[in-house]
Amino acid sequence: MIQRLSIQGLALIDRLAIEFSPGFNVITGETGAGKSILIRALDFLTGGKATSETVRKGCEQAVVCGEFWVPEKHPVLELLETLGVPLELQDKHYPVLIRRQLSAKGRSQAWVNDIGMTSGPLKEVGKLLVDVFAQHENQRLMDPALHVGYLDDFISVADAKEQVRRAYDACFDSIEKMQLWLERFRSGEQGRDFLQFRLDELRTFDPTEEDYSQVYSCCQGTKHRSKLKEVFHKAVAAIDENGGVGSKLWEAHHALDVSKDIDAEFAQKILELKNRLAQVATEVDDLTFELGQFLGRFDVDESELEAAEERLYGYQRLFRKHNTAEIKGLLETKANLERELEYTEKAEEHLQDELSDLQKGVEGLAASCKKLTAARKQAASFITKAVEKELMELSMKGARFSVEFGRLNRPLPALDFEGVEAALAKRWESVSAPLTHMGREGAESVQFLLSANPGEPMLPLARVASGGEISRIMLALKKSLSIDADTCVLVFDEIDTGISGRVANVVGKKMRELSNSFQVICITHLPQVAAHAQAHFRVSKSGSQKRTQTAIEKLSASESLEEIARLLSGEEVSKTSLANARSLVEKAVLPAL
Repeated sequence: MIQRLSIQGLALIDRLAIEFSPGFNVITGETGAGKSILIRALDFLTGGKATSETVRKGCEQAVVCGEFWVPEKHPVLELLETLGVPLELQDKHYPVLIRRQLSAKGRSQAWVNDIGMTSGPLKEVGKLLVDVFAQHENQRLMDPALHVGYLDDFISVADAKEQVRRAYDACFDSIEKMQLWLERFRSGEQGRDFLQFRLDELRTFDPTEEDYSQVYSCCQGTKHRSKLKEVFHKAVAAIDENGGVGSKLWEAHHALDVSKDIDAEFAQKILELKNRLAQVATEVDDLTFELGQFLGRFDVDESELEAAEERLYGYQRLFRKHNTAEIKGLLETKANLERELEYTEKAEEHLQDELSDLQKGVEGLAASCKKLTAARKQAASFITKAVEKELMELSMKGARFSVEFGRLNRPLPALDFEGVEAALAKRWESVSAPLTHMGREGAESVQFLLSANPGEPMLPLARVASGGEISRIMLALKKSLSIDADTCVLVFDEIDTGISGRVANVVGKKMRELSNSFQVICITHLPQVAAHAQAHFRVSKSGSQKRTQTAIEKLSASESLEEIARLLSGEEVSKTSLANARSLVEKAVLPAL
């Protein structure tokens, strides 16, 4: 059950808190007072969408908090554990606090027991805690396309629908692959020669990563050696220019050979100079030799360089042609061309394989659909009896309700087998034919039929049911569905449209019966329904033209009596209306919890 719901800064609500009671809770109030805002708050709290316009003007954010008490072994507990939400048992129940806020800029955040939660998991949690049954459901029931969804709520085979969907998707995956193979076949017929030409060019050139690396290194290395050779050549030339520096030094050395009879002081100086000249000349000779050796190391094989440059040019031309900038891209292009050519040459073989896969898929889908159909027929038998029983108690004695099954007839995607082996086209027609009678939701259409009065024919709901009858059928479905349901809280938002008087009293009684198994929250305008409430709340709107706000209060027994009297007579509460209200409450059946 939900113990407490607090709302702040949402729509017309400034700040309010509601402490619900176990069992049957009724909410009444004037039209436009904001009763449905509570439904919006619950929807937002349990993962529903909301925009920044939802935030009350002047507030920075809207905040909704819900305090739930979840019984032991409830399915939501397992989900919460997988989501990492801490749980603590208290009095045979687990408290679960959900808090969600929405900023004025539209950003929402949520927490479950203080653990952050995104909207997806929050919705899964919310589905197991709260089941909201709003007015628009009446209109949905008038749409036959939605009837299969209502029926499937009753099927006993939990994964039957999911098996059908997986099998159906697998079939259409095969069909999509066949479409691709057919396109490749046609493109191959038109462009096989061009593909072959491009591939032959690459095969003839035979590009490889090793070859490209060697060619590139050779060209880059040769350019580097040429530059170094030029540098050393200039150095050698500078030393050897005009006979060479070394020769000049040795000439200077020999020029200092003088007679021995010169002054001893000068002879010693000359000897020193000659020795220095000899040392420098020797060093220059050594440098010249070493420079010459280096110069020889940088000799370039012109024929090898020419071949490498031609090969590198070939790579660059193919790069441009195939719109790539590196050898890996060129090799990928070559592999793709080989694969594409193989595809075009073997398209018919692949089509055969896909047709075999499709045949297996169709057989699997048919088996899954058969299983789902059986589950639906069993569910249809159950709800037919359950709804007719409920309708009889809802003052529709003699009414008959049934579920009509129809055969699907849906077109398949058109595949163009022109030019392909005729046997393949015939096999496609044979294999795919069963798919025209199967869909992602099963092999049948479903429609609810009603005969509201004895002797009248069974007809679609939209043709025979009034607003009041639709409301009763929906309540009958809901009550039947609630058997063994996993939810904690059932919320009814003015589904009693079109009914009044004794029928309204029976509706109130039915909701009260539901509250023996679930906490029920009902927004209503009917005094007969309110008379069965165990807890009665009134929503009111107040304020000036500049600022309006919605408030809610829990009514005492006497205040509830006055509110029921107001619902009976309008704004004026008279002694007569009070007496009538008291009579309604006294006659209401209130079994113990």
